[in-house]
Amino acid sequence: MPPSACKPPHRPIPPGATAARVATMRPLRQRSDRAAVDIPAAPPQLLVSVACASEARAALAGGADWIDLKEPARGALGSVDVDTAQAVATLLPAQERLSAAAGELAEWPTGRGRESLRVPRIELVKLGLAGFAAASHDKAARTELAERAAAAVAAARAAGKQVVLAGYADAARADAPAPEVVRDLCCQLRLPWLLIDTFDKRGGGLLDWLPPRALARLLASCRRAGLHTAVAGRLRCADFAALPAGLVDVVGVRSAACGGDRTGAVSETAVRNLKETLHAAAAAANCPEVARQQVDATRAPASS
Repeated sequence: MPPSACKPPHRPIPPGATAARVATMRPLRQRSDRAAVDIPAAPPQLLVSVACASEARAALAGGADWIDLKEPARGALGSVDVDTAQAVATLLPAQERLSAAAGELAEWPTGRGRESLRVPRIELVKLGLAGFAAASHDKAARTELAERAAAAVAAARAAGKQVVLAGYADAARADAPAPEVVRDLCCQLRLPWLLIDTFDKRGGGLLDWLPPRALARLLASCRRAGLHTAVAGRLRCADFAALPAGLVDVVGVRSAACGGDRTGAVSETAVRNLKETLHAAAAAANCPEVARQQVDATRAPASS
């Protein structure tokens, strides 16, 4: 499906929305490039991936806007045990947002990630598309991917949750479809969110695979399609200034919240520093000249 045929969801669901509120929500207003310059962009929300209740407490104390459940020892989108998910859900304040990594779509029918549907407090479940690279160039493979993704989406919606598909910037390492293909699949299935992440956490970060200009163009196309966007993939404080203003809704971190080691423990101090740096970067990006430069980046041809 070409980008021009990508239809936005009827009612994109903002962070923290519940199923009961969806019917009263207005669709996203599409903003022109001019508006992107003239209207200050709100800071992205900070999502912190946690593996246990104690890490969730540290993330909350540090100012995380969004708590995400993830077991780093189980891969890029490794899921936690359902008991851990329940423990974290119990301690969160009512207004706190909660999502969960649910593994790869190929494992969904029998994988542990499906158990996240049993936790009422979880709003969104994240699925990767490793193993479906053929969908980037083969119509039959693309149809199979759409059917399997639709089945997962239906199961999640039946449990009152939304699916967030991950487009891997290092798609070749994951044998996954290109992020643009995942974007179009989100539109086809009328999903409100797209996550841009990395699969190989031992390799480079998101901006090593998608330099700022390429990332800005991809995110701008998502915004035009009506999608909310989250970005992740070994992002550090030093990367925040390069994220395109007004095009990122959520910034996800794990390694940076754990002192650079994603298998370590989340630190309240690290989360607080990340939050402050993210807000400072957003404020700097609202400078008119910086904003215009970022808009120009979405129009520029890709660099080699």
